[in-house]
Amino acid sequence: EVRAVCRVWPNPSSGFMHIDLPAGQNAPLLEVFDVSGRCVRSQLLSEQYIADLSGLPNGWYSLLVRTKDGVYCGKAALLR
Repeated sequence: EVRAVCRVWPNPSSGFMHIDLPAGQNAPLLEVFDVSGRCVRSQLLSEQYIADLSGLPNGWYSLLVRTKDGVYCGKAALLR
């Protein structure tokens, strides 16, 4: 169940993005999906909630962040 939309910035980005989440989320899991719905990256977010999308090709991505409180979603564009 998606709890809320999270803000992702800078957007578009060249690789590293900040994800705004409520304070106190311990080791949230980020899943990154391409436009075909395929999971192309899965990683634990740092304490600063920074996602590393470097190495992925330019394009649009859907982000799901799974926390103890629920699931947050967002969109991201990679452009180099």
